Amino acid sequence: MFSMPLRPLAGVRLFIIAGALVMHACSVARAVVLHIVADRTVISEGGTVIIRATVMRSRSDSGVRMAKVKLWPYVNGRQWGAAEEANRSGDTTFIIPVPNTGTARIKVAASRPKEAVFPVGRPMPGGALNSNTVVVTVKARKVIMPVPRRHLVGIDYEPWFTPLNMTWNTAEAVPMLGKYSSFNPAVIRQHALWLDQMGINYILIDWSNNLWGKTRFSQRSPGAKQLTAATTLLLKTYAQMRRQGIATPEVTLLLGIDNGPVTITTAVNGEIAW
Repeated sequence: MFSMPLRPLAGVRLFIIAGALVMHACSVARAVVLHIVADRTVISEGGTVIIRATVMRSRSDSGVRMAKVKLWPYVNGRQWGAAEEANRSGDTTFIIPVPNTGTARIKVAASRPKEAVFPVGRPMPGGALNSNTVVVTVKARKVIMPVPRRHLVGIDYEPWFTPLNMTWNTAEAVPMLGKYSSFNPAVIRQHALWLDQMGINYILIDWSNNLWGKTRFSQRSPGAKQLTAATTLLLKTYAQMRRQGIATPEVTLLLGIDNGPVTITTAVNGEIAW
């Protein structure tokens, strides 16, 4: 057996050993390690777990920390939660709410899903640098919606985050759940659990643009049809939660009859019939 050094290239030494090409990595090619820890291992559904992540170029505690690395959290193999960037110390923190009972296996990866517009809920890409797994048990909890005697508390709710309506490209901030789509049942469920905790009795969904200049409800735009579909999914998700004994807010629609271009009663009646 013999070896013959070749010309160094970008911090990597090449040798010919018994006719085979072997790469010997120098310090610039040290292994990158991503490690996470959780602040707890048991939460109630809809509760949060705090994940602290560290990215470095060594397996030892004294390894070189890496800054400005974009990291993405994943729960049970699906992207869930806002992405964060490692600070100068190579550290960052994620606040991860979990809406479904059972076992939540949490990882952090240095790669985003292939879906760029609404990455939440998409699978982790193959070959991505990812962390160890943290296992959290999510237990059921009883949610009771308080009903005030003299007043109800409502909030505007927008299931507009669909491909033909709103995206997060111009948002001033990123939600705790990440850049989600309104077609994600887990997002709807988490929102409902939060609304229950806040004492919200009903949500108001804005349909005020659906019938602009239309004479039939069926003539609404493709974007309005996506809003209708997202609202339908919300109602089905709420019904499922109620069957599980979880209270959800009531739902009311803002039809916007006198908003925008004039429509006729035929179109309004079709919308009411829906």
